[in-house]
Formats: sequence, C-alpha cells, structure tokens
Amino acid sequence: CQRRLSRHARTAPRVRNRAHIPFFTVHRPGSCYTRAQALAMPETKPKIVVVAGPTAFALTSVAIKLAQMFNGEIVSADSIQIYRYMDVGSAKPTNEEMALVKHHMIDIRDPDQEFTAGDYVKEARECVENIAHRGKLPLVVGGTGLYIRCLLGGIVDLPHA
Repeated sequence: CQRRLSRHARTAPRVRNRAHIPFFTVHRPGSCYTRAQALAMPETKPKIVVVAGPTAFALTSVAIKLAQMFNGEIVSADSIQIYRYMDVGSAKPTNEEMALVKHHMIDIRDPDQEFTAGDYVKEARECVENIAHRGKLPLVVGGTGLYIRCLLGGIVDLPHA
C-alpha cells in the first residue's frame, strides 16, 4: 500500500483534528460554506437522532428505549414499512411497541401506490418538524440508507419522468 502512494502523499502530515483548518467545508443542503461561516450561522434545523442498521437488528427496541428516555417519537426510514399489508419480512413494530411510543411513516401507502425517495423526504421532513415543534426529539429509525441520506443531505427536485 505504501509503494502505491506518491512521495508527497507519504510525507504529508496527517491531520487528526480538522477544527483548526480555516477552509474546512461544511455541507448543508444546496450549499457549501467554510467552517467559520457555518459556525456563525444560526441553527434553524431541528436536531434529530438517527438509528440505522439492517432489518432484524433490534433497531425498534433500541429506538423505543431512546424515545422513552429522551421524550421522542420515531420516524421510520424503512422502504418496506411504508406499505400496508407488507408485515412479513419487514420487522414492523408490533401494536404493543407502537403503543409505547408514537411512530410515523408506517403503513402510509398501499403496495400498488408509487412512493419515491422524494416523497419520503417531503413527508418525513414534515413529521420531523412537527415532532420538534411539539418539543420532542425526532428519532429517524431504519435501514434504507437512501432515505436517510436524502433526508439529512437533501435531494434535487426534478420533474417526474
């Protein structure tokens, strides 16, 4: 591995903490700012917690405990839990689990309805904002990385094909 690196790359100092670098960029949806500019901006987005992982990895039980500890509500980020009647293989929360903590974005579409990542972002952002507006902590929980990346990083609004 060392042989493939250029002489400059091998001798360049390693940076452990980028906080002191003045041009370290911070990305926000649609823009790129220097670290100083980003730190000077007021934080307008609600704070959220993301619990991500594969199906059947006990995400729901962890999220329920976190929601109970920190007065939160759960926003599902699972592409299968969106659909009604698709309970097998989706690890949907049981009725008992859903009674413990309020869940959002579960059973909101029929299987024959189209649902895109853009649709998810629009509806999940509404849920997150409503939860935060009520003074609770939104927990985004699931295993669909595309949904989570689009929710956190934004998505380009293009016309439908």
